[in-house]
Amino acid sequence: MKSIDNKPEMPENLQGGILVNRIYVVSPYDLNTCLFAPNSKIRKDFAALQGTTNLQEGPWALKPRDMCCLTRIVSYAKAASKFIKVVNAIEEKTYIRVTKEEFGVLVNIMPTRGLSSEVVSSHLVVSWGAVFLQKTMMKGMIERGIRHGLKEGFDQFSNLLALNFKVLQETFSRS
Repeated sequence: MKSIDNKPEMPENLQGGILVNRIYVVSPYDLNTCLFAPNSKIRKDFAALQGTTNLQEGPWALKPRDMCCLTRIVSYAKAASKFIKVVNAIEEKTYIRVTKEEFGVLVNIMPTRGLSSEVVSSHLVVSWGAVFLQKTMMKGMIERGIRHGLKEGFDQFSNLLALNFKVLQETFSRS
């Protein structure tokens, strides 16, 4: 799979900050396959680690409105934490750019009620942002809660990846 030439460049990091910034000893192509292939072992291991249940991954398909974008739907029940109760969620994952050297996947999550030159490596950066559909005086508190939950989850995810791929470099940056 490869983006057509007129697709956008890699997007800038989202305004919420960076949650993961590590370099793993794995090619971008192989990391992409590991993370987003159907029945990904990493995805299943991560779900089990977090206590996520009812994980259902739809197939990758061309997006109906944009015939040059692949998208898929993933649904699951997120385990309760000290900040949130059990949440059923739906993720819409869309490839926004993909080449052999890099890939970008936009993930919209919607809760529902109820080295050396010989070493091939991949630099994985995860950033986040929140979009509020209405004004609220609790925006800062909500953003802090979201960030804390995402940070905790992506720390676990990053550590799980490190069990499968050697970490070449970990870069700490603003968050």
